[in-house]
Parts: sequence; structure tokens; C-alpha cells
Amino acid sequence: MPSHPLPPFFTAPLPGPALKELVIAFAGNPNVGKTALINALSGSRLKVGNWPGVTVEKKEATMRYGDYQLRLIDLPGTYSLSPYTLEERVCRDFLLLEKPDLVINVVDTSNLEKSLYLTFQLLEMDVPMVMALNMWDEFVDQGYSLDQAALTGALGIPVVPTVGPTKWGTEALLTQAIVVIESQTKGLPLSFSGPIEAAIQQMSDKIATEPYVSESVSLRWLALKLLEKDPYTLSKINEIYSVDLSNAFPALWQALQGSVGDIERALSQSRTQAVSALAEKCVVLPAKPVRDLTDRLDRILLNEWTGLPVFLGILYLVFKLTFDISTPLVDFIDGFFNGFLAKWAELFLTGLSIPAFLISLLKEGVIGGAGLVLSFVPILIFLYLFLALLEESGYMARAAFLMDRFMFRFGLHGKAFVPLLVGFGCNVPAVYASRALENETDRKITVAVLSFMSCGAKLPIYALFTSVFFVEHQALLILLLYLIGISVAIFWAVVLRKTRFKSDIPAFVMELPPYRFPTIKMLWGSIWVKTQAFIKQAGTVIAVAMILLWSLVNLPYGAPTDQTVLARSAQAIAPLFLPLGFGERWEPVAAILPGFMAKEMVVGTLGVVLSVQQPDAGAVKTTFTQDLGAQGQAFLDAGKTAFVNVSGNLLPTPFVLAPDSKESPLSRAIRDTFTPLSAFSYMVFNLLLLSCISVVGAVTHEFGRSYLGFILFLTCGTAYTAAALAYHLGRLLGFG
Repeated sequence: MPSHPLPPFFTAPLPGPALKELVIAFAGNPNVGKTALINALSGSRLKVGNWPGVTVEKKEATMRYGDYQLRLIDLPGTYSLSPYTLEERVCRDFLLLEKPDLVINVVDTSNLEKSLYLTFQLLEMDVPMVMALNMWDEFVDQGYSLDQAALTGALGIPVVPTVGPTKWGTEALLTQAIVVIESQTKGLPLSFSGPIEAAIQQMSDKIATEPYVSESVSLRWLALKLLEKDPYTLSKINEIYSVDLSNAFPALWQALQGSVGDIERALSQSRTQAVSALAEKCVVLPAKPVRDLTDRLDRILLNEWTGLPVFLGILYLVFKLTFDISTPLVDFIDGFFNGFLAKWAELFLTGLSIPAFLISLLKEGVIGGAGLVLSFVPILIFLYLFLALLEESGYMARAAFLMDRFMFRFGLHGKAFVPLLVGFGCNVPAVYASRALENETDRKITVAVLSFMSCGAKLPIYALFTSVFFVEHQALLILLLYLIGISVAIFWAVVLRKTRFKSDIPAFVMELPPYRFPTIKMLWGSIWVKTQAFIKQAGTVIAVAMILLWSLVNLPYGAPTDQTVLARSAQAIAPLFLPLGFGERWEPVAAILPGFMAKEMVVGTLGVVLSVQQPDAGAVKTTFTQDLGAQGQAFLDAGKTAFVNVSGNLLPTPFVLAPDSKESPLSRAIRDTFTPLSAFSYMVFNLLLLSCISVVGAVTHEFGRSYLGFILFLTCGTAYTAAALAYHLGRLLGFG
């Protein structure tokens, strides 16, 4: 990338002793690359948690820079500091209460004017600040140029061009950050009209008589909040400092209102005008507009006639590639744990004279549970990879925009597309992602239909049954299941909008970022964080639940499988599932019960209750070394099969290997227990059920127990009805 000289700001040597720890907050609009920039600076992925008291995601990283220990805080993306959303409140509270040593205001240089409104509000808070002119490469490629010296002079802060994914400019950014912290230099806040400035000065002088407040809060900023009659801020000041300023200046406020009209609007207009003037002064437009890749692609991808078919085709391709690549790897992991590890663990423990029930617990509960958890990993890795490609490339935002007109017709807000899409990965973060919807009614409708979006935990169920009964059309049938879930969600969205939640849908406004080529590091970071979270959170639940499940299936120990606690419970309620086609046997029903805790347990439970037998460990025909070598060869074969699956469908290849005809013991047991039609009914039933106990907790936290009860009734009733309809309609059509 070409070198762009940075304007000199402070060149004096760094004074004073080094600080042990510095807190640097990164603030900016959504989608300006704050996270990528922090990762580039720290060289590590962000630690993810929640801000205290709310479920807004909190991200931070730590790093050593010279003699400094830096904590880099990624504040939620926001367009302003007006506390109307949770993200805005989190930013305001952090800056007000935590008082970071520095704020790095990250802006998208290509959309500088849009970012500057937040910049002016940050300057009003009187915090040391540096501006990161991020995505500088895109700005230059579009033919723009920037008068950095003029921008620095107007704002009073250093401005540093950066490119997060390539780390370009990050060293200069850190250098300027340390210098500004040491010098405690503040920026230049916006000057308003004469009457407003006079009011600000009078209020500041009065507030200065409250020593505790004046020492902790910017007087100018607090005066502006008083003029705006910001109830949240005034309440916070009263709560922290026991100073009630809500009615401190009634005469002054009324006089100013008589002079400028609506004060809050006057302040907002002043900032907006200043933003436009500064952008016009500093940004030099290209002599000839560049028609870039984004414009050319949008002519196709956002077209009324071609956009939706392309979107559906992309979804189909995502699911097909996910399963074509991951299925051989899933089979390898299953064989490694339930075959190789289980066999040699049993032999080793038997040689130590360990009791049989403990060996069974370790083999089926611990090793089987670990194998079940890790067998999901290939599916999730490739699903997250393709979703990250769509998101980081900029297509995901366009998919939301494309779906807005469609969703509007069915009672859903366009922004609901984002949490619904997140729901395909996991319903729990999708519940919290619904906070992007400002309207409570829209949120409730979205969360009510969210469970009909098939989460990643249900994929192993589909993978198992489609590989047994529908192997020739596996991807097509899985896509059909997803479309059934979407159709049911649309149906209930329409019904709820016209009955329980009658209201108008607000307009949908969303920024469309330019198309970008994601870096491998960026993609891997996204995949790793999500997969690691699954292993830690869902994996822990599954592993513990598998041990509990072993107890239910094996107690009383030594009794036949059909005499265990789980079996007797399933036998009691199995007749209820006769209309669904799988109530004649208790085993499928027994797998549904643990599925209420976690859908990941359904497949594992089926393997246990159907008495799937692994190879007899008592008759060893091979040595450990031979078995280990066979596992290595099996891994290579799995990789080769995955490649052939992809190349045979997407690339012209001179060879096509015959598929492996070997059928697992569980697959044979499934084939003996279900018919193709009852298997389809079983998949539909699990598709539409609430995903897991974690979703129950998330919904309760967000909306309370009453609304949770409504969602449980809605999902259970819908799942039962839809599965029954699928079964009986299939029989009428001759598929029985």
C-alpha cells in the first residue's frame, strides 16, 4: 500500500514515568472496523462477555506496548451518545463512570461525514481522543483524498489513517495515543450560536459550585445535557453524586427556548451543519466518480427480479457445501471416539479390575459425550465459515435489505432478518440480537417465531436421518426443512401481527457497506470464537447431560433397556405420538425428552436407547499400534471423501469415487425403527420445538415467565400439529 504521511501533532519526547496500565476505549459507528482494528493492535482475539446488568456484548483485549499495559475496550457501535438504545447507554456510562485514559474514535473514512456526528459528541465529553481514519485503502481506491491537517486543526486531535485487517497505520496510532495520554491534550468542542454558548457558560459556572460533580464530569457536557433535558443523564448524575439538576435552570431554559425554539433540535442542527461543513472542507472528491465493484454487484444482487433467486441459491450452496465437506469428518470423529477410544479404554480399565458399571459410564457417558460434542464441530466450522464469508463480504446486510420488502408483507420488520438469520446458528444470541429492534412489539413477534429458525444444534438430527433415508437428496431435503421453518415463522408472524400484537411496522433504515474481501485471519477469528463458545457452553451441558442420560438409561443397573427410568417415562407418553407416526415404539419418544434440554442430545440418546452396539472390545484382533494407524488412514480417507464430495458437485473432475457403502450401527438401527415418512415427521417435530433450556433462560431474562409460557405453548403446539400434518399428508400422497 502506498505511504501516506501523517500530519505532525506532538513530537516532544514522552514525559514522566510510565503508567502501569492504560485503558483505551474504541468508539465509533457500527461496521467501521473497531474489532478488526483492536485485533490488529493486540495481535489476539477479543475476550467476549457482557456489560454489567445488560446483555449487550462486551469485548476487550490486553496488550503490552513498551512500558505500558493497555486494556483495549471495544464499545458497542453507535451513531450518537443520546441514550435511546442500550448500546448508547453502555457507551455513555462507560465514558462517564469508567473514565478511560483515551478514546480512539474509529471512523469509516469513506463515510466520514456520517461518522463525525459522534465525533463532535465525544469531544463534548472532554476526553483525550485520537481519530483512526479506518478503511483508508478503500477511501483511496475510490479516488478520494483528505486534508488531514485541516481535519486535525478543526477537531484539535491527531488523525491517523489505518487499515485494520493489514495492520497498516496501527503503530502510528498507538504512538499518537500514548503521546496524547501523557500530554492530556483535549480536542476542540463545537461552538454553538451566541445564545446557546451564553446559556452553556452560565450553567457551567453554576454547576462548578458543586465541587464533587465539577471534578468528575465535563461542565460543558453536563450543561448541554441540561439544555437537552436528557432524563437518563440527569437521573444518573442524581444517582451517583446525589445532586438533582432536573429543574436547576427553568428561567434560563425558557428564555433560550424563546430565542432558538426547540433547544434539542437546535443543538442537533448545529452539529449536523458543522459535520457537513467540515466534511466538505476536508474531503476532496474524485474528478470522475469511480464505478466500483459494489455498484456493479448491487445491480444484480439487489435487483427486484434476480436478488431473491440469487439469495436462495447462495443459501442452498451454503448448506450443500457444509454437509458435503463435514459429513466424512463427522463420521471419522464418531468412529474415533465410539470405536477406537471406547474399545481401548474398556480394555485398559478391565485390566485394572474396575467395576463394570464404571467402565460403562466412562465408555458411554464420558467418551460418548465427548465424541458427540466434537462430532458437531466440523458442521459448525464450515457453517460459520460460509456465514462469516457472507457477513464480512458485505452481502449479509444486503440480504437483510433484500428481505425487508418480503418480510414487511408478513408482519416482520426488516431488521428482524438479522436475529432470525443469527438463529440459524444459535437461538440464544439471536434472542439478544433482537434488541436491534427498537419497538417492543416487533421484538416480541420476532422472538416468538425465532425458534422456528433451525439452529445448528438440530443439524445432526437432519444429518443422521437424511443420510439413512434420503441420501440422494440430502441437501435438498435439509433446505426443505429450513424453508418449512421459515414458512411457519412467516405464518405465525402474520397471525400475531393481526391478533395479539396489532401495530404499524416502522420504516427500515440500514447502511449497506461496500463489498470487501475478508482476510483469512478475520474469518478464522470469527469461526474460532463461535466454535470455542459452543464447545465451552453447549459442550459442557451436553457432556454433563450425557452422563445424566447414562444414569437414566442404565438405572437400575443391569436391567433391560426397556425397564429403565427413561424407558418407562417414554412408554407412558408414547401413545400421544401415534398421530405423528413414531409413537408405536418408545425409543424415538425417549430421545425427545432429553432434547428439551439440548437438541444435541437427541442423536446420542437414540444411540443409547436403540442399544447400538460397538465392536466387542473383549476379542482384540488388532494391536493398539495397528488400530492407531488405521485411524490415521481413516482421517486421510475422510479428507479425500470431503474433497471428492465438493469437486464432484462443483468442479469438472476426471474421476468420481464410489461412495462408501458402509453403514454405521446407529444408521441400521434408525432404518429398522423408522419409515421414511415417520423419519420426516420426526425431523419436522424437532425442527419446530424450542431449541434448548438456554433459550428458555434467554427469553425469561428478556421478557419474563409469562411470555416464555406463551412461546412454549406456541412452539410445542405448532411442532405437534405440523408433524401430524406432514405424516398424514404423506400417507394420503402414497408415501406411507
